[in-house]
Amino acid sequence: MNFSSLNDTEFIERLSKVVEANLADENFGVNELATCIKLSRTQLHRKLKAIRNQSASHFIREIRLIKAREMLQDNVGTVSEIAYKVGFGSPSYFIKCFHDFYGCSPGVLMKLPAGEAIEFRDPSDSNLKPSKRKIILSLILGLASVVLLAVLILLVSGYLSSNSEAGPTDKSLAVLPLKNLSDNRDIQYLADGIMEDILNRLSKVHDLKVKSRISSEQYRQPEMSVPKIAREMKVSYVLEGSIMNQEDKVRIYVQLIDAKSDNHIWSQEYNQDLTDILDITTEVSRQIARELQLALTNKEANYLGKNYTTNREAYNLYLKGRFFWSRRTEEDLLKSILYFEQVIENDENFSLGYAGLADAYYISAWWGFYPRVAGFEMSKRFAQKALELDNELAEVHATLGGIATFYDWDWKSAEEELRMAIALNPNYASGYQYYAEFLDILGEKEAALNMITKAMELNPNVSIFNYIRGVCEYKNGNFGEALNSCNKSLEISTMELPLWIKFYIHLKQGEDVLAIAVLNEVLTFLYPEDNPQRQIRRIHDRSDMKEVLLYTTEWLKDHGYQNDYRLAELYALAGEEQIALDYLELGFEHGNNRIPRMNSNPEFTSISQDPRFIALLEKMNLIVD
Repeated sequence: MNFSSLNDTEFIERLSKVVEANLADENFGVNELATCIKLSRTQLHRKLKAIRNQSASHFIREIRLIKAREMLQDNVGTVSEIAYKVGFGSPSYFIKCFHDFYGCSPGVLMKLPAGEAIEFRDPSDSNLKPSKRKIILSLILGLASVVLLAVLILLVSGYLSSNSEAGPTDKSLAVLPLKNLSDNRDIQYLADGIMEDILNRLSKVHDLKVKSRISSEQYRQPEMSVPKIAREMKVSYVLEGSIMNQEDKVRIYVQLIDAKSDNHIWSQEYNQDLTDILDITTEVSRQIARELQLALTNKEANYLGKNYTTNREAYNLYLKGRFFWSRRTEEDLLKSILYFEQVIENDENFSLGYAGLADAYYISAWWGFYPRVAGFEMSKRFAQKALELDNELAEVHATLGGIATFYDWDWKSAEEELRMAIALNPNYASGYQYYAEFLDILGEKEAALNMITKAMELNPNVSIFNYIRGVCEYKNGNFGEALNSCNKSLEISTMELPLWIKFYIHLKQGEDVLAIAVLNEVLTFLYPEDNPQRQIRRIHDRSDMKEVLLYTTEWLKDHGYQNDYRLAELYALAGEEQIALDYLELGFEHGNNRIPRMNSNPEFTSISQDPRFIALLEKMNLIVD
């Protein structure tokens, strides 16, 4: 079919159908769309500009977001699942785009009661609908006197002027994902792996603050300028680039940009064989250190140029393993294990291959994707092997610290490993996360809050970080901040954990109506096909929250809920102290990873002096004579 001969309406309709036919393919972009309709990129761009005043990339994203909205309203999956269904490789980036386009997060849309609607912007309008805040501000300004308005304008303009010149004065860097410009979608693992390798090397330098990979992920397909990205990420410099391969060759272009002036400090193009890319990461890392005039110790300088293997195949397999590991799903973690095993088969002295296996088994065991005891033991074995080959792998020390915390209950070793991890890599956000959890268990509330805050400075866009921040704020009595953190966590990724904290906060503040509303959110999330919210409201109307709590525990058990620790919390809050202790003992026997948290859990204050409670703490080495 000759698309160029269609009228404008027919052209847009046919174009939309092509995008919809490739909806789940995250790599389907402007090049692919132009190829399908047999137009050049330039022809496609000009035609869309003339018809819709819209770029091709914006057109594709709009179709994806419109279909996402339909799926969300039909409740066909979680926010993350729908993100992948409509071609977004990053759920956090999907949430950001959805919010920018519609003015609300996808999670808010999913939580609406049946029949209730949100007033969305018109998708055909290229401008976002003004937020309520902007509308209210406009009304206020309209009613203000000319004098006050003039003063306000002067103040605001002065503030913006001063801040437009201001920016991070420290040496801070964001490493953006390489743009894959080739038709070979399998090259993506290489693109991601190269940039992550560079990021990991630079993150060991104490004179440089490096944002984590996940923080940069939302800018995989940036539609904004580098200075704006830098302002959002609060960095002074940005490393970006592209990758393209033809047959057995790969061309990589990277450039370092001063975000304040938007000037290129340094750029370089590399043309390599696919099997000969080991030297790129070391050369780029060293060049960045030179350009930013970083104060390097001898150890840091050696680390930037360190080659962990000379085996090209082992290195490529390692990059593939990390590519799948970073996705953190059960299926992808299994794939990563298979690749890391192949890494070791090709080079039994490649320390990062063992480190990858340690990380993959640790995450799999923690989330129940792999049997707990076997998974933690495998992780420990591979971590120790990695450190035999290289004792300065920060990520491995952090993993061992996590195992010592949640599996071995060896608190001395846990702290030593976690301190070592942070010392070796001051930019490793997960190291601060694990340390925050360790401190939280020991009841070091303020120190735990400080540690998770450091993790979030490096990576603010991780749902679990925001949840842990919410827990720490809750335990410090900062209920407002705790609610904010939990809401942020839920915006990034809808999950059970922050909802429970919100429920406990409202419960403790006597806000029964709000508590019940959040409880219904929890139960709907866990069992979307069967929600007892009407029964819960009736129980509350004729009785009190204690009866609501008892009914909820029985309802959860009837539906196969197996989190002994959570059930213990609910029974304790309901005043059923001995039953709460029964479930804590069951959680201990079943190997619930959260059991050590009982030591500092405010829900267990009423039973904290009970001999059965103390006996459990002693078994976990949390009470030493």
